[in-house]
Amino acid sequence: MISASSPSYKSWPYPLSEINFLTPKEEENVIFDCFGGVTQKKYFGSKQELLNGKTGNVLEAFTLAYNEDFHAFIDLVGAIESAKQSFCMVELGAGYGRWLALGANACNLMNKPLGTLIACEAEPTHYKWMQEHFRDNKLNPENHKLVWGIVSDQAGSLPFYAGKSDSWYGQSIAQNVIDYGAPASENFLKRIIKKMLGRSRHSVPDFPDFIDVPCYSLDSLLEKVSLVDFMHMDIQGAEFDVLSTSMETLNQKVKKIHVGTHSPDVEPTKGRDMDLLIYTLFQSHGWENINRIAPLSQQEYDGHTVHFVDGVQTWNNPRLQNN
Repeated sequence: MISASSPSYKSWPYPLSEINFLTPKEEENVIFDCFGGVTQKKYFGSKQELLNGKTGNVLEAFTLAYNEDFHAFIDLVGAIESAKQSFCMVELGAGYGRWLALGANACNLMNKPLGTLIACEAEPTHYKWMQEHFRDNKLNPENHKLVWGIVSDQAGSLPFYAGKSDSWYGQSIAQNVIDYGAPASENFLKRIIKKMLGRSRHSVPDFPDFIDVPCYSLDSLLEKVSLVDFMHMDIQGAEFDVLSTSMETLNQKVKKIHVGTHSPDVEPTKGRDMDLLIYTLFQSHGWENINRIAPLSQQEYDGHTVHFVDGVQTWNNPRLQNN
């Protein structure tokens, strides 16, 4: 059962008190999460704060706690609870498949049947780790759809930042290369200056490499599924471009979506206000907003202050709530 010190959230529409969350624990090379899953520590190396927000305790990244993942855990558990058939989930910008594995193990803990898991990840080492992470959590990658690529609003391929896999999960489309046709390092001075001045809290390694990565539309990734119970999206500033070209598919197939929004300092945003653009987009298509937190902001929960680098928006699709 959830302990008395766990977060409370008055608008939760499902009985979290009935879920027997496990206590996360740490061993030499792995961490066991609150759903009984396992994660190898090599995926985040010595940079444990990458999975930890501002909590100061890496185990809090693997359970419901007051940190940047607070709403992601809430949204995931709620989507599983409301699934009418087998649970289908999509993770875009999947990294090593963290949220997909959490979802699969939560289904097991909550006695819900697991359906298809779909992932798209562009960083090649993260993609390799995702297949390994699936097997570690008793998931056969061949039974799901794991795609190496960029989810994009265009076909072909795009330059993508790669490398520093265990210390950086902010890889994105290399917009500088697209805009100027020059190595990213030649156009990185502005971002480094911003970082030094404290204008951006995004952790970016100096002068990253980039590679060409194939692109896939959201429509093509969802082509063979009829219903997605939950979509988790964290694609480092390209979110509006992808979403705005795929709203018809989202309206028809996706029941709930959790979107990480990014500040204008992230290259693929092209200086745009992602928070406002995405809010306006979903609102215009009749979706129900569950929460909206701006990038580089802070929120109070039961007297706890949570600092958000990336923003968060969660939306329910009213067309599919009975499915």
